Amino acid sequence: MVAVVLIIIGGVYVFKTLTKDDNLGTATSQETTTTPKNAEADIRPDVIQISLNPVGIFTGTATATRTFVNGKFTHTVTANTNAPAEGKFYEGWLVIKTPELKFLSTGKMTKQTDGTYTLSYSSDTDQSAYNSVIITEETEANGLDGKPETHVFDGSF
Repeated sequence: MVAVVLIIIGGVYVFKTLTKDDNLGTATSQETTTTPKNAEADIRPDVIQISLNPVGIFTGTATATRTFVNGKFTHTVTANTNAPAEGKFYEGWLVIKTPELKFLSTGKMTKQTDGTYTLSYSSDTDQSAYNSVIITEETEANGLDGKPETHVFDGSF
């Protein structure tokens, strides 16, 4: 009789232990499937993101985004590339290729502490008709003169 009681108690103990481990396993798998908080996870579904391709002798990687929400157009570029040549800087452009070629300067790119180059452009006008992005290397002495010079990166939305 005592043996039967011990077997029952042992069985209950083993059952509870296995059930407890299963619950922990479920909790652990839920934790591992949680999306980490990072830049990609922060991009909203209304943001269009593209990769830009290096042109000619230039190397590196670059991405561009755009969105038009609540009457505000926003465009960003992040490039990981070499520094521009002496006396030069990088400038961003939004481009319409057809029916007539049009360039809209989005400004001078800024070098960040991590070595990347970034720009952020915003407008109260929807600039989504500009469906291409170009990054150029410009002559510092000419400043932001509205005339694109040497293409460094390009891509299309």
